[in-house]
This record gives sequence, C-alpha cells and structure tokens, in this order.
Amino acid sequence: MRNILASILITLIIVFACSNQNHQISADLILINGKIYTLEPDHPWANSCAIKDGKFIAVGEKREMQKLKGSATEIIDLKHKLVLPGFNDAHVHFSDGGFYLLGIDLRDAKDEQEFVKRIRDYAAKLDSGAWILGGNWDHEAWPSKKHPAKELIDEVTQNNPVFVQRLDGHIALANSLALRLAGVTKDTPDPQGGEVKKDPATGEPTGILTDNAQSFVGAFIPSPTREQLKQAIKTAIEHANSLGVTSIQDNSSSADLEVYQELFKAGELTLRINAWRHNYYAKNFEAIGILPNFGNDWLRIGTMKVFVDGSMGAGTALFFEPYSDDPATSGLPIYPENELYDLIQSIDKAGLQIAAHAIGDKANTWILNAFEKAFQENGKRDARHRIEHAQVVLPEDIQRYKDLGIIASIQPSHCIDDMRWAEKRIGDRVKHSYLFNSFVKE
Repeated sequence: MRNILASILITLIIVFACSNQNHQISADLILINGKIYTLEPDHPWANSCAIKDGKFIAVGEKREMQKLKGSATEIIDLKHKLVLPGFNDAHVHFSDGGFYLLGIDLRDAKDEQEFVKRIRDYAAKLDSGAWILGGNWDHEAWPSKKHPAKELIDEVTQNNPVFVQRLDGHIALANSLALRLAGVTKDTPDPQGGEVKKDPATGEPTGILTDNAQSFVGAFIPSPTREQLKQAIKTAIEHANSLGVTSIQDNSSSADLEVYQELFKAGELTLRINAWRHNYYAKNFEAIGILPNFGNDWLRIGTMKVFVDGSMGAGTALFFEPYSDDPATSGLPIYPENELYDLIQSIDKAGLQIAAHAIGDKANTWILNAFEKAFQENGKRDARHRIEHAQVVLPEDIQRYKDLGIIASIQPSHCIDDMRWAEKRIGDRVKHSYLFNSFVKE
C-alpha cells in the first residue's frame, strides 16, 4: 500500500472536472474515501481521485471517479487516510544516507561511553582490516559537549581503521590506525579550508579532522563495490519512498550517477533526482555544453555544488567576528575571496545552476558578493542559484537575496540540532539565524 501511494504521487496533474470526453477513459487506479490535499487554492481538498499512467486524471467526489472505472481498474478504499503530493527533499547526500541505514548508527549515542560501546560492538562483527565509517555522531548531545579523541576508541578498534563523521559531515574522528595508514602525524600541515586538530600539550593529532583535512584519510578508504553502492542507494530509495519522498536534490558522485542510470534503464528508479556535481567538474560541463536540467523527468544534471565555508558545529563556518566560545577562530574559508569570485563567475558564465554551501554571516556575504559580480559581468538571467543552509545572515543581506533572485535553501533539521548550542557558540548572532519568515516576506 505504501509503495503504491509513493509511486502514484510522483507527478501531480489535477483535473477537477469529469467532462463527457473523459467517460471513455479507464483509470488504472482509483482512490476513494480519503482526505486528499490538492494544492489548488480553490479546491484544496477532495475525497477521491483517479490515476492513469502515473498521473492524476481526475480529483473530486467518489461518484465522479466511479465513471472512470474500467474492467482492469484497481480501487483502494483509503478509509479516511490522508493523501499528500510527493515530498521533495531539497538537500541530501543520498548514497551516504543509504550506507548510514546499512551501517553503524552513532546519532543518538547519549555520551562518550555509549559512543565507544557502539563502535566496539560493531567492530566485533567485522573482519580484521575492515573500515568503520559513517556514524553521524553528535558531541553536543553529550554532557561533556567535547569532541571525541582517538584515544577513546583506539583500544576497541586495534584491527579496524575508523573514520566516523559528525552528523553535519564537517568533522570526522579517525582512530590511530586510520591516521597511520594515511600518514597523518604531528608534522602534517593544515590544508586550505581544513584543520588537523592537535593536542596543545603534545602536538599529536587528536583524531579530529575538519572539512578539507578529512581528505587526508578519505583518500585511503576503499571505494565501495558497485554492488555495495547499488544496495545502499536502493535501500535509501525504499526508505525515502516509505516516507512519501518522491524527488530529491542530491550531492551525487560519478559512481552514484552510474547507479541511478542503471536503475532508470531497469525501470527500478522510483525517485526523481536532480544530481548535483562538485564544482571540480564545472569545466567538463562547460566543455561539452551541458546546461541546467539536462536529462529527463527522472534524472537531471546541471547543478554545481560550491563550498564557501564549513559548519557551525565544527567551528569552521565563516564569521566576521570570532566564535564566542573560541575567540581564537572565526571559521575557515574554503577558498580565498578572490578565488571564490572567479569560480562563481566562470560557472555562471557556463549557464549552470550553482548550489553554494554558506553557513556563517561572512560566508553568506561573500557568496552574495560573488553572485552580484557574476551577474554584472555575465548579465542577469533566471539562474535559480541557491545558497545552501543560509544559516546566519546579516539583516542587510536578506534584501540582497531577494534583489539578486537567490534561493535560500534552509534545512530545518539543522535548526533543530544547532539551536541547542548555537548561542554558546556565536552569542547574540543567533538573532540572525534561521530567518525562515524573513526570506518569504515580500
């Protein structure tokens, strides 16, 4: 039942009148006795509907739908259950989510002791040398509020390299084995846009890697096999469909795209996907002339993902003023300001859509400046550029979003997590955070 509803709600084309010309049409599926939300202001609710070829052909009263019944029509009595159009998740890392569903879950570990226990129990089931990945831990949910260190888990993971990420993806913890494999030592310099956290007393790495520094260990993690990736993606699709999610905006890898295409050709793709690519690939897109929304109704590409800063939870979101709880830093830019400008200008010139990750107030100002400069040089168009997260935005920049036509793509789940500790981290600047209403007001 759940899968049937998920599949039929993918495309919402509603016709409210059942005219005489519709009488000869036989619906594939008729839903009756439900509470159907139509999104039509003049007719927001109906109790029955008819579907053919995956599209709504009529919505209205039960007696009207009966006229569309044919010999092969399936009829489902909803028994007053709610029917909604399919949901779009505007920002996902989809295959990562699939591996998370299949792997270790550290999200709700309540303290360091439970964090260690879950890793120990998981490691006990693995072959020697197998990596422990994922996790989505949240140190802010622990009484100590402290980042974990490699010493916490070294004893229980002597035979397995560990690289488990915080829930925002901008911090990861590596155990000593993983650091050795990657050659990360006290002498390893910080990369642009990242940091190898080191013990102030000894200078040794603590195991915490932020943003671009994660690539030091990430480069040594074996890529999943094609079948493992396919299993993770199919698991994620099944989970999404079960919740009524029928389309996504995805941070996709090249391997993800290959699996999506394979599932599409096999008729197994029950999720519409706008596949984003990292800005590293922008030149390739420009060279072969790929434009926004290239593809079909099920799989599209043409959006470039650009990182401006890190995350507030990692202390790497970029602010004009230092962090309230760590005055030594105001965050980390992923690119110097002039390089960011040049990058945005070149991608915009190629006609591609940009999804720019920006969390801190300075990061938001920088990317708005970059968009403004790009429009001045390339000309204004309906680019539908987006700023992902848009978490802390200065009042004067709110109007600039509107003037430039930039979409504020805010994730409420971040608000739920971050607002537990954001004031500790950025003080009075929280009043400029998660400005949902300000972005939609005229």
